[in-house]
Amino acid sequence: MGRGKNKDKRPRIESNESDSSTSESFSKAMLQAHGEDILSMIFTSDLWKETQAQLQYQENKIKELEGENRNLKGRVMIAEGELARNDVVITRLQEKVLDLTSRSMRDNIIVKEMDEVDGEKEDDICSKLMAFFADQLKLDDEALSKVHIERAHRTGRHIKGRMRHIVAKINSRGKAVIMDHLKNLDKASVIKISEQYPQDIHANRSKLWPMYVSAKKEG
Repeated sequence: MGRGKNKDKRPRIESNESDSSTSESFSKAMLQAHGEDILSMIFTSDLWKETQAQLQYQENKIKELEGENRNLKGRVMIAEGELARNDVVITRLQEKVLDLTSRSMRDNIIVKEMDEVDGEKEDDICSKLMAFFADQLKLDDEALSKVHIERAHRTGRHIKGRMRHIVAKINSRGKAVIMDHLKNLDKASVIKISEQYPQDIHANRSKLWPMYVSAKKEG
């Protein structure tokens, strides 16, 4: 019976949950008691001030860059407008140049594969052309009297063994006579005559000519 009455005198071990709760309560109590002091220390520290200064600097820099970006966008829009206007001006100038070039060539003909001799002069070329018009195009004296060659020359640099094209400027009425008599030229002839056009127009005509021939065949 004596042993039954002895009490267990071993120390009791409290649970970790109790320790955690006590620590949390202590932390809350410290914050409540000294929170303002802690915050005051943080907000007045040099590190805080430096951080705030850096943030302010970055904010100002962002605003500055945004302003520069808006300015650049405005300048780009102005530049694009100027480029568009310049494109219009350039196109109009090109059209005017093409028109002037066409006008300067409107009385010109090109003669290809006509014999060329060394030392050939302009008078020699004109004589060859007039003889060709009479013999190959079948122009009579009356028709020939309407043809006046104002000037004629070979194109490009002379290369021995090769025949350069002839460009001849003829009065408008005479050119019309020649073009009208081209139908008399023997199709087997190696000599060809055509009107002279600027390169751009010539390229466009070359593209459109097969379409014209095809449409003409189809009626």
